[in-house]
Amino acid sequence: MIRLVVIGLLFLAFTSAHGQGPSRESGQRECLADARECFELFNRCEPILVRINVSEGDVIGLSEDSVRRIVEDGLRGSGLIYDLRDQNDDFVRPVLAVNISILQHPPEFFPEEPIRYYYSVQFFKSLFDPVSGETSPAVVWERGASGADPERERLLQEMFNIQRLDILPPIGPFETFINDYLRVNEMACD
Repeated sequence: MIRLVVIGLLFLAFTSAHGQGPSRESGQRECLADARECFELFNRCEPILVRINVSEGDVIGLSEDSVRRIVEDGLRGSGLIYDLRDQNDDFVRPVLAVNISILQHPPEFFPEEPIRYYYSVQFFKSLFDPVSGETSPAVVWERGASGADPERERLLQEMFNIQRLDILPPIGPFETFINDYLRVNEMACD
């Protein structure tokens, strides 16, 4: 009996190592990245809902519409299929969320306190919890930064990597998302 179990385990190990074992689902075969990146970013290149949130952007002359135009241009330029309509649905499709928050203390009470900012690019997917049987949106990929004394142009440069004059500019979180997403979904997006 033990001999049969050992032979069975050796057979499974051999066939799995040579690609003849149990196959993955067809969607996973299209993802050539490692398992974590496939989990985070792979969605068979299906359309992505886009949500833009700019909080207190008027403090530095930043509007939701200006951020929306930048996001639209970046997604269109990369060939990604997206939907910018006013979404009130419940994250059925993956969602790319671009968030910018500006915090300014009242200058009459805090004259020395600088304006603070935070921005993030998040990718949500609907995940299933086998214990509760519920599906809920969750952030599976996120990049962002925070700082003080933002200037509108510098903040946009950091976040979207636009109008940089450096020879090798750092890539902002929005461009990082596009690059990673396209790499992970390469076969599905062709």
